[in-house]
Amino acid sequence: MCADEQFPSWWDDEASILMLDFGYDEGGEGSKLLVSVQLGTTRRLRRFSRRWKTLLRDSDVKFWHSIDYDNFSKGVFADLDGKARQKLLGRLARMIHDHMDVGITAVLDTALFERETDPRFRNEWGTAFCFAVENVAIYAYEWLLDAGRQMEPVNVLIEGGH
Repeated sequence: MCADEQFPSWWDDEASILMLDFGYDEGGEGSKLLVSVQLGTTRRLRRFSRRWKTLLRDSDVKFWHSIDYDNFSKGVFADLDGKARQKLLGRLARMIHDHMDVGITAVLDTALFERETDPRFRNEWGTAFCFAVENVAIYAYEWLLDAGRQMEPVNVLIEGGH
């Protein structure tokens, strides 16, 4: 989320927002797909947005970009040493924990998905990405059911990147 983004004014403060963030984990084996969803009320997410922007701005980081976290020569964290990065990550993680009702992440090995599924399955269920999105959406809905919140409006925000 960039420092200058705004939440749309039409969101009701009590409505839940289901934010879907998608990204490949380009570290490690390179075939891991991460699809995450966070769920919270608009009021809490507006507060989160303000604090997130302030923390990034105070740290001289334009936006969060996970792939750059361990890159000490370039990227959005280039001016932060390891200790400063750990401190920022810890503070951001705490902030997410404090402002979100729930967070769900699907981790899928795309090479394994291609190897273990056939074209018929992929035609019915979609790509590894679609399969992961469908799964986090189902788990988010299950969470809403368990929390007794299945009847409240849910706005779906799909992160556009930076």
